[in-house]
Amino acid sequence: MTCFWDGLIQGLGHDEIRNVLQLSSINTISFIEGLKAHYTDLDNVVWNGNRLPTREKAEMREHIMGYDSSSAINGYDCSVCDPFLALVVQLFEITICQNFNGSRMLYSNHIRGQYQLNFHNSTTHFTFQNRF
Repeated sequence: MTCFWDGLIQGLGHDEIRNVLQLSSINTISFIEGLKAHYTDLDNVVWNGNRLPTREKAEMREHIMGYDSSSAINGYDCSVCDPFLALVVQLFEITICQNFNGSRMLYSNHIRGQYQLNFHNSTTHFTFQNRF
């Protein structure tokens, strides 16, 4: 039940992950721990056209840093404005379009957006759609 993490890894690709997170081996746990180790403020993230408020960024940081990577096998409850998706946008300088039960959520890096990853998720599954 690691579809969230598997989708992100598939969309980003191993080479990109190795480059940004400086990982020699990529699996769910190392990916999560790499994201946490490279955490940086989410100052460049825009969600649905709006900058993230300071309080929300602080709550996202708390969520990310407190996340137990060993629990990933039990699934991940991706939210509408998800902290890990915001962090991926910040670190990888990309755009993510998340189709959440038919509603479009757009995470963008207002400084630089190298490419866009598209994902679809419901209350039970998260899948990578395409990259352009």
